[in-house]
Amino acid sequence: MSVGFLLASPDDAVIWRGPKKNGLIKQFLRDVDWGTVDYLVIDTPPGTSDEHLSVVTYMSAAQVDGAVIVTTPQEVALQDVRKEISFCKKVKMPIIGVVENMSGFVCPHCKVTSCSLSSTQPVLYFICGVVYKTLHSVKPCF
Repeated sequence: MSVGFLLASPDDAVIWRGPKKNGLIKQFLRDVDWGTVDYLVIDTPPGTSDEHLSVVTYMSAAQVDGAVIVTTPQEVALQDVRKEISFCKKVKMPIIGVVENMSGFVCPHCKVTSCSLSSTQPVLYFICGVVYKTLHSVKPCF
């Protein structure tokens, strides 16, 4: 389920205040027939907003095993993760793990891995005869 299914166009922005967002979260969690599932992935915005409190509140009766926190290697993202970890502790949500996404770039040609998100300077880089543009410098991961 996604709020995107409710929009007239995929380019439409969702501009909702707390009560409407929380009502939709409640409807998705309580009124959708999920069937038997092993995992339910809930993608929330970074931080510790009303959405997070709503998910924890509405899922409390479901005996959730815990949260997996997904981050990227930029410092601003890691600051959000530290807050999310603190949030989980305060609401007694076990943390199953932390996943760092987009921490490296694997060249589709030579399979060399580079750490592409470790800086904030835009660069063009050249690997195996192909020019790639990134907002971050490329540094070897090893």
